Amino acid sequence: MFLLYSQTYAQATTIDFRDYPVSFPPVTQTQAGFDVDVRAPVSTSVGVHLDQPDVVTISRNGLFNLSQIVVYGIETYFGIYDDNNQFGHYVDKTFQRIDFPNVHILGYRNGSLIADLAYAAGLGPKTINVGLEGVDKVSIMTKTAQANFFPGATCVIFTFNNDCEHFNLTSVEVQAVPLPASYALLGAGLFLLVGQRRFRSRRA
Repeated sequence: MFLLYSQTYAQATTIDFRDYPVSFPPVTQTQAGFDVDVRAPVSTSVGVHLDQPDVVTISRNGLFNLSQIVVYGIETYFGIYDDNNQFGHYVDKTFQRIDFPNVHILGYRNGSLIADLAYAAGLGPKTINVGLEGVDKVSIMTKTAQANFFPGATCVIFTFNNDCEHFNLTSVEVQAVPLPASYALLGAGLFLLVGQRRFRSRRA
């Protein structure tokens, strides 16, 4: 029984945010033993839309691995303002789209930060193979571009300002870590010990 439990628990779970109800934060769900806390707007078409300081937190009473996430990058641009605070692409200034690591993932174990990762969402759908192992909580959020990506530039998009880090989080694949084989052996040993004691008490 102990071995069967471990093998079953090792199966991967996909948390698809397109299946979540359309709503504004907070949104909390429990799925296959994972507690999901969404502090961002949810849409059935794209999943969770993350801006700063939005965050999605996934936790479990026990260790798990974060295998991969699926994101949808949004068109963003960088440019330079002129002296009149007009956006520079009208006055022959630099204006282009760039990719930078705007997907920020933090991994925790027993309350301690053990992983700080960043990936570029790019543009459109993208699967990011994270491979983060042995955590009991992860937080997924945006990360602002550093100046070295485009010195002197300001983040600009046509519908929001200073929002180049945003992206949509479509789904997350997590996998509960099975109990170690030593636990299974210990459980089997205890089972045999209890059975042996019962057998001796009956003979007495």
